Amino acid sequence: MKIQDQQHQAPDGDRTYVKADAIAQYYDTDVSTVFKWAKTGRIPSEKIEGIRRFHLPSVRQKLEGLYRICEDDMHLFF
Repeated sequence: MKIQDQQHQAPDGDRTYVKADAIAQYYDTDVSTVFKWAKTGRIPSEKIEGIRRFHLPSVRQKLEGLYRICEDDMHLFF
């Protein structure tokens, strides 16, 4: 499933909010890791309709500042 298919509309009409599983899939990590990142403030998140959601552009911007992405195999390094 493409990340675009997993986007949800926030009350303000923004459709770039996704669930943790979409972030995990995009960054090739576990959902539990995504929640750890959110809990420790590494990535921003909000509760929308009782479900933790992630504003995709903000997550990308934050992670680009925290990680170096290896272009050869797309693994994340600290």
